[in-house]
Amino acid sequence: MDSSPRAKAPPPTFLFTVYVILGLVTSFLFGRYPGVVPDDLIAELCPSIVVVCVFLTTYSVWDVMACGVAKQNSGISDKQYKDMPARIPEEVFLAERAQMNQVEQIPSFVVATFSFSILVNGHVGALF
Repeated sequence: MDSSPRAKAPPPTFLFTVYVILGLVTSFLFGRYPGVVPDDLIAELCPSIVVVCVFLTTYSVWDVMACGVAKQNSGISDKQYKDMPARIPEEVFLAERAQMNQVEQIPSFVVATFSFSILVNGHVGALF
């Protein structure tokens, strides 16, 4: 049995409350008048587009390449599927898990970034 102490997750209502408060604060401090669409949508989205492109570039260079390097170092990349071990080495497992975490987070990151940039403020959306 794993006897390491585990932190309790905060209740969903607490997380919802924190996100609503943060959303309201950023909307009222940095946002436009509610219901107003930006005059120049392209200019409003440009900073966020740059941030998403930088994110995708660093994902490709750091996460995808690190996974390939880990497979190369462990010798897995030279094997066919039928010759793969039942358990992959820990270094490869962790590299693949880091890459999968990024893939799982990309859709919500892109949608949230562009939604905030359109509805609140493009320059602030690129910073958050």
